[in-house]
Amino acid sequence: MTGTKTYLILIAALMALFSCENEIDINMDVDGLPVVYCVMDMDDTSQIVRLAKSFFPEKDYWKYDHIEVKPWDKPVEIYMEEWADPNEATIYEFSQLDRTRQDTGYFNTPSYQLYEAIFKPIPNTSYFLYLYFPERNYYTYAQTVSVDHPMIMDPSNIPGRNITFSDMDDYVVQFRPSLNSEFHQFSFILNIEEHQADEFRLDYFDFGSQIYESNTEQIITNRLSSTRFYKNLTARYDTLSGSDYRRVTSVEFIIYSYGREMRLYNQLYNNGTKPWEIQSYTTFVNGTGLFSSVAHDRLTNLELSKLTLDILTEDSRYSHMKFIR
Repeated sequence: MTGTKTYLILIAALMALFSCENEIDINMDVDGLPVVYCVMDMDDTSQIVRLAKSFFPEKDYWKYDHIEVKPWDKPVEIYMEEWADPNEATIYEFSQLDRTRQDTGYFNTPSYQLYEAIFKPIPNTSYFLYLYFPERNYYTYAQTVSVDHPMIMDPSNIPGRNITFSDMDDYVVQFRPSLNSEFHQFSFILNIEEHQADEFRLDYFDFGSQIYESNTEQIITNRLSSTRFYKNLTARYDTLSGSDYRRVTSVEFIIYSYGREMRLYNQLYNNGTKPWEIQSYTTFVNGTGLFSSVAHDRLTNLELSKLTLDILTEDSRYSHMKFIR
């Protein structure tokens, strides 16, 4: 356990805040509002907090996709409480990362400064994230309950399992959602070899979908369109000529299950919400951003069926991509 005097002072200040029952206007700080994103990875020991500061544009703010984000240039102390024991919390302290670790998914703006703590989260456990800014005597905090792992039911975990996308039918996936999760992303990953002239490279094609569902009592079923599969594949890969070719070497299926905070965040985007309304959603007090968690399940022993390979390699609609067996 890591603890500091500053952390204890911060907790005391938060308790005083609750006892006074005062409302906080998070937009009062003219020097910028803390923007914090942390999605704990239940399958990793490296946990990352992203920190920046934001400003509403001075005019035409409704035309912007996001609040303007700039690097945070003041000192900060970051702590996380883990309440696996109801009588005593474990405290983790985050340190600033000197190396660059830029994700390609959510919250990948380069303006975010990264902070890291080394621990593996415990499923179905309460976590509190605190950030204290000593030069401002300013703090922000959020709470979440970590998710458990989802379970893939279909495609089933059988060696050599065949996956079929055809004109006759779509592919149906089934999974059991995990406790505390409400947003799920899943996809088939086709690992592809591409040979052009004397060059060889490895590529992958990601085909999937997403669903909002919090029911952990039953298996969830979702249909993946075969038409969309071939349409997306054709849009991704251009025409090859001569002796150039592509080959699907393996197939895997992955599902990521996120906490309820990510469900609310994504529903705002997918429902066509205006940018300023999206920014009104935050899980942080005295700041803006999101604190949640994610866990995954993965199958790697999958293959495309003979029918699917026949369509890819022999159907005139797709012959220009030059897939071979």
